[in-house]
Amino acid sequence: MTDPVAALDNRVTRLENQIMEGFKEIKSLLTREIDDLKKEQLRDLRGALDRLADDQRRLWEAVGKLQNRASERTGGSKAIDRLWSIVAMIIGGALTFAGSWLSMGGKPPH
Repeated sequence: MTDPVAALDNRVTRLENQIMEGFKEIKSLLTREIDDLKKEQLRDLRGALDRLADDQRRLWEAVGKLQNRASERTGGSKAIDRLWSIVAMIIGGALTFAGSWLSMGGKPPH
């Protein structure tokens, strides 16, 4: 009969080897799964980037159309815009003068 210590040692060695092989297999599976997830996420990100680029292109096309429409406005509407700007400046100046005058207590400056 074989020595019980040697048999136990062989059994423990086989268990250690099986455990190590199991760890290697788990590590391999995890590595493959992580690589697959990375590839999937990169593919999704590339798709999102392509969609974003397409959206940005359409946005700039729309901005260009709006700029073209704005530059095609008639001279009358440009004159009205300038008139509104002048009126706004006059109102702003009047409010500034009134605010300054009230902050001095309504007295004329010395």
